[in-house]
Amino acid sequence: MSNIFSSFKFKRLIIFLCLIFAGGFCLFAQTFTQKLSWSSDPNVLEYKVEIKDSSGKVIETITTPDNFVELSLTHGKYKCRITAYDLLGRESVSTVWQDFEVISQKEEQARIAREKAEQERIAAEKAEKERLEAERIAKEKAEQERLAKEEAERKAREEEEQKRLEEERLVQEKAEEEERLAKEKAEEERRLALEKAEQEEKERLALEEEERQRIAAEIAAQEEAERLEAERLKREEEERAEAERLAQQKAEEEEELKKQKKEERRKIWENYDRKFGLAAGAGLSFILYDGNFFSDYMTPSQFNPNLNGQFSYLPFHNNILRFGMEFDAMATRFNSSNQYFNLNLSMLFLQENLALRLKLKSEKFWLQIKVGAGIVLINENLDYYDDTDDNKKDTIRNFGFITVGGGLSVVFVPTRLITIELGADYNHLFIPDMNMGLLTPYVSLGLRF
Repeated sequence: MSNIFSSFKFKRLIIFLCLIFAGGFCLFAQTFTQKLSWSSDPNVLEYKVEIKDSSGKVIETITTPDNFVELSLTHGKYKCRITAYDLLGRESVSTVWQDFEVISQKEEQARIAREKAEQERIAAEKAEKERLEAERIAKEKAEQERLAKEEAERKAREEEEQKRLEEERLVQEKAEEEERLAKEKAEEERRLALEKAEQEEKERLALEEEERQRIAAEIAAQEEAERLEAERLKREEEERAEAERLAQQKAEEEEELKKQKKEERRKIWENYDRKFGLAAGAGLSFILYDGNFFSDYMTPSQFNPNLNGQFSYLPFHNNILRFGMEFDAMATRFNSSNQYFNLNLSMLFLQENLALRLKLKSEKFWLQIKVGAGIVLINENLDYYDDTDDNKKDTIRNFGFITVGGGLSVVFVPTRLITIELGADYNHLFIPDMNMGLLTPYVSLGLRF
């Protein structure tokens, strides 16, 4: 079905103009009838034919079950497209828009005349080409005959020249042979003379060789004695140098051994798994909440310095984390005074923590998280001024309370021994009727071992 219109071609449609005469006057009428056909297909139900004029406007649409249509078109250029519908009435395939032209009989006659003139021109060109080809063949034949004649003459000249050269070669070879024989005779005479002179020279050289060997033997004996003496002296010198070298080598080996042991101790010290840490530092203590005790009875400073210390033991570790225990100690002091008394509260925090360190970007930076519990020891020193109305006595009291807390810090390890820690701890004090929360940012300098 897809190849129904593959061989579809349009031909020029010829319009015939007819003259009709009637009564006593002339009436000119034009009848335009064209037939457009294509290959049929038994699987096609019907065809739709669409005609466009030169402006691209569809001027006619025809539906037919046949494989042709009859048209009445005026002179001009058109386009046609045919669509096939299968036995179920569905569109199956369409041709592309094909160009065709409707022309008059006069134009067709002019076209035929032009084609006839073109054919005559082609025939004349063909006859001219045949004439030129015949002339070319005749010229090539004449040229071949001329070349054959020249080749025969050249071969004759070459044979004569070869014969002359052969005669000259034979004469030259005879002269060269005579000259060679004369040279060989002279060469033989010269060889005999040279052999005689060589024999005499050999005898003279033999005598000289005997004398030279005698002198050489005397010199060799003297040189051998000198060589043996030099070898003895050299051997003694080498033995002495070897003894010095061995002594120096032994000293160098001992020195190198000392250096290696020192280097091994240094590497052991550098690569030692440092599980223990000791650090000390300072910070500030801030009261987060206190059950209104300080706000009701005291006017403490908002910035209370403290001293802190840590002792850590982190036995569990790998490349990214360390885990163990840390013992923290922190001492701080709160002071408040008014017109009646002066109050000093000294606090000592002792707390045992579980500590976890996580490696950040490199081995030098670690994030530490710790949490634990302990005890806080409080020393209360209350001094009353002498001008108070009541005869109250000064008091000194000590307390101890449970505390829990944790901390977050960043540990910087610039070297294998030194640590710098920046962080903040939080502590909750379980004081009866006055629970207290304390925030303590700090910085500390430590030592790993």
